[in-house]
Amino acid sequence: MDKFKEKIGSLRGELEAAQAKIIELDKEKKKNEEDISAKDQEITMLQRKVGTLESDLDETEKGFKEATEK
Repeated sequence: MDKFKEKIGSLRGELEAAQAKIIELDKEKKKNEEDISAKDQEITMLQRKVGTLESDLDETEKGFKEATEK
C-alpha cells in the first residue's frame, strides 16, 4: 500500500510539473504568435513602401528619359 501511495505521489508531482510546463509553453506560444503578427504587419507596411518607391522610381526614370531626349 505504501508503494502505491508513493507511486501516486510521484505521478502527482509529474503531473504538476507537466502542467507547469504546459502553462509556460502556452505563454511562449502566445508571445511568438504576437511577434509573428507584428512582423506580418511590418512586412505589409514595407511591401506598400516598396510599391510606392517603385512607382516613384518609374516616374523619375520617365521624367529623366523625357528630359534627356529633348
